[in-house]
Amino acid sequence: MCSLHGGDSKEEGPSFLRVMSELESGRLHHSNVELSGGEPTVRDGFIEIVAEAKRLGYREIGISTNGRKLADKDFCDKAVKAGLNRVTFALHGASSEIHDAVTGVEGSFNEIIAGIKNVRDSGIDFGAASVLFSLNADNFPELGKFIFSMGANDWNIADLIPEGRSYEKYASMAVFPDKAAKILSDLLSQAEEYNLHIGLFNFSRCLLPESLPLNVFFVGTKKKIRDWNVKVPGQKEDNFMKEEDICESKFKSFLPVCTDCRYRDDCGGYWKRAIEMLGAEEADGLIRKAICLNRKEIS
Repeated sequence: MCSLHGGDSKEEGPSFLRVMSELESGRLHHSNVELSGGEPTVRDGFIEIVAEAKRLGYREIGISTNGRKLADKDFCDKAVKAGLNRVTFALHGASSEIHDAVTGVEGSFNEIIAGIKNVRDSGIDFGAASVLFSLNADNFPELGKFIFSMGANDWNIADLIPEGRSYEKYASMAVFPDKAAKILSDLLSQAEEYNLHIGLFNFSRCLLPESLPLNVFFVGTKKKIRDWNVKVPGQKEDNFMKEEDICESKFKSFLPVCTDCRYRDDCGGYWKRAIEMLGAEEADGLIRKAICLNRKEIS
């Protein structure tokens, strides 16, 4: 379900010197930094990059990771000593059966759990990020309980973005509005019990309950880009169309149901790939059906 194409070839990442240079220039305007990828922990110079961020005075130095390298306690301790103080683990199932099926790597679940335990024992903050899609949809509420039981501070849940591998396999991987709304409604009804911050990313806002629990926040495509000023040279900015002070996802479009929706300016509509597959009329009907799970009106 990766938004990169992957395959046998690897995209060339920024050079070590460029990373160091961007850390230095970024510190003029930002107090936090997050290293992502691909997988940041496997690149040469990772520990040195973390140490440089600490030397420059970044308050929060985080990574988004599959967690497998952090299963090595010595590596984990070195990273924390260098300055790492925030980790987001990509965890997509509460069992090896589901998580290993998602990653395609046997044993990856045991490794990420070992990594979580090492990070937890180090005393730094950590959370989890999960994508809702067909392989884990039926067990998603259990995943939330599991993440809470591990002691995470937050859980970020993302809708499947039809980009890269997931574009090609969207028909078999997507969770369409009627089922997605039911899963999210059930999950959010238990959200306060989890006692962690839950972020919802890239879902159509109308698929969620009108009132969200206090520990749940919604980040739509437009709001995310406008507020966070995301800039990844040569990559993510190509996915958005900027018009004045608002950026719109190139992957989303509006349906008739969106016309008078109060959330139109935040969620950005529905995935074009799904509309292509289902047809505009069926996609519109599924969203209208899903809205009825939560309320009669959306505007």
